[in-house]
Amino acid sequence: MAKRHIDLLDVQNIILDGSIVSRDRKGDQWRYRIQGATVAGATASCIVAIEGRLISVLDY
Repeated sequence: MAKRHIDLLDVQNIILDGSIVSRDRKGDQWRYRIQGATVAGATASCIVAIEGRLISVLDY
């Protein structure tokens, strides 16, 4: 995350206030690319995977 100059608050902000720009299904796992604003107001995106009750942020 430090390489990309993004932190956990930025990821939370993107997920809570962003928009889903794409989605994909691989087996039982759904992946969503969510685009939104960081805390500083820059546009960023993250990939969130959902499998059953497990939610993972795969990339940002």
